[in-house]
Amino acid sequence: MKTSEMLSRYREWRGVWLALSIAVVVGIALVLSVGKIYSPAVIRALNGSMKTEFNEKVLSSLATFDPEYFVTALAWSPDGKYLAASVNGDVRVLIFDVDSREVVKSEWKPTTGGRSISFTPEGEYILTPSSNYPDGKNDYSLILIDRRTGAFLQRVEGPYPGDRSFARRNVASKFALSPDHKWLLAAVDLRNPGLALYDLVTLTVTKTIPFPKGADGIAWRPDSQAVAIMAGGTVRWLSVPDLVELQAFKYFDTGGSVVYSPDGKLLAVGRAAINTPFDPKTLKRLPIHEGAQVKLIDSAGALIASADIPLSNIAVYHLFFHNTLPILIGTANKCIFFWRYNSNSPLLLAPFDGIVTALAIDPSGDRIAVGYGQKLEILRINSDELK
Repeated sequence: MKTSEMLSRYREWRGVWLALSIAVVVGIALVLSVGKIYSPAVIRALNGSMKTEFNEKVLSSLATFDPEYFVTALAWSPDGKYLAASVNGDVRVLIFDVDSREVVKSEWKPTTGGRSISFTPEGEYILTPSSNYPDGKNDYSLILIDRRTGAFLQRVEGPYPGDRSFARRNVASKFALSPDHKWLLAAVDLRNPGLALYDLVTLTVTKTIPFPKGADGIAWRPDSQAVAIMAGGTVRWLSVPDLVELQAFKYFDTGGSVVYSPDGKLLAVGRAAINTPFDPKTLKRLPIHEGAQVKLIDSAGALIASADIPLSNIAVYHLFFHNTLPILIGTANKCIFFWRYNSNSPLLLAPFDGIVTALAIDPSGDRIAVGYGQKLEILRINSDELK
């Protein structure tokens, strides 16, 4: 072949070789990135292939507080005027007056760094898991705190009165109040997991059952006649008040979260990423083949829709339905995602400066409280950006 012909063919194929080289380099970069925590900048760079939209306008900041430690759980008062936060490290409850910005700290350390906290229905008191004991006893399950002063008011005994063993069988690691304000269901006994149903008026245990897998998430059906429990990727529906299993379906291989829609017609379940980051022999990072995911199911347990969360090494442990819009809101690493599940719209991602550890939506659905890093921020949800 003559030199002139070789040059001519090279010019013809030069663009193709260049495109292939770029594709190989990008492919290698993506493979190397698997298993890492994506930063907002990386998400923005990969936005096109992930079917997401970055939208910093969906939230606008109203107030920022410094709890000094990581926030592990958040709850709004029924009137939306106060916010209660469990914080790790100091392990106290902080009570924020949203308008005046005043902060009340509970007078002693009541929580286990727990994943649950709640106002009582009238909003005057706060329920939180019990860990430290003002009278030296350790058979409590929950304690009651005065919202105005942070003072300890009442202990709530667990299902095993008098058991003061180191195993802390009575401690409620997670709990949820029924919508009709009659019941409280708690996951108890860290060694031999079980469920305890409390009469919310008398704060006494009415029923206890073993629940070997523990409870990753608790969601009351809006009519308060049944409750859904997420445990190890399986959702089990139990009748109330007898706690008899009605049905069970496995959706994931790992635990996560569960929440009912306001009308009770839908249930959302979230899965944490399956993460085996290191080879035990070489200690090299391994890829994560299954990422976090959210699924929508109907009241019969049938799958309606699902969404892959485009971030690896994350946990979908906080899920909420918007009160009035068909929007599912959850946490994803350093972001909060908004899923318009009744359309083909992409996920909207709002970025934060740290891992989102706690999330709560106020009763009106207009504001959201977010714990991230060692910060607590209250933001307004700009509904026009979600429609």
